[in-house]
Amino acid sequence: IAFVGCDGSGKSTIIKYIKRKLEKEGKSVEVFFLGWRSFQNPILRIFSKFYMKRKEKKAVKEKKLERFRSRSWLFYILYYSELWLRYLKIILSRKEYLLIDRYFYDELAFAKGMKLKFFKIIAPIPNICFLLKVSPEILKKRGENISSDMLENFYKHMYKLSESFPMIKLDSSKSLSNLYREIMQNVKNHQSQTGGI
Repeated sequence: IAFVGCDGSGKSTIIKYIKRKLEKEGKSVEVFFLGWRSFQNPILRIFSKFYMKRKEKKAVKEKKLERFRSRSWLFYILYYSELWLRYLKIILSRKEYLLIDRYFYDELAFAKGMKLKFFKIIAPIPNICFLLKVSPEILKKRGENISSDMLENFYKHMYKLSESFPMIKLDSSKSLSNLYREIMQNVKNHQSQTGGI
């Protein structure tokens, strides 16, 4: 079960909540993170350290969501090789519920032309994906200062990608208990349609 959305949309919070609730019911759960840190790929690990040091040295403060943009072939090849290294652990997991914080879609939504066509082919499709949507006002209350333009641009690309990859849109300003009920109802619907998740 993958969760995508902007910074501050509540992905990690709702995942922790779902994990706790499911484990109380005796279910086995594992959480995976497919975001921009904890790299397995040694090339990306070195690049990330170098890039972060350079950023700190120049005192560059990147605006929230600014990193989401069209990238080079080299970036996508390295990044997707990293995601696939992590995804192998997901494939090999024997837990009943696998909750994934961020997904291949975050960067894929901003790919263009042949890059988009190629990486769409090799992006695995989760059993179910939730796109968490939140307003700029709620984000400010959560301590995330994201401009309306950046937020609109991020979701415009995600909505476009959802035409190719099914995503269930959720208003993440709702209470955790309401979100949990809505998510689990969608999961149960999916299980009944496919005979399991």
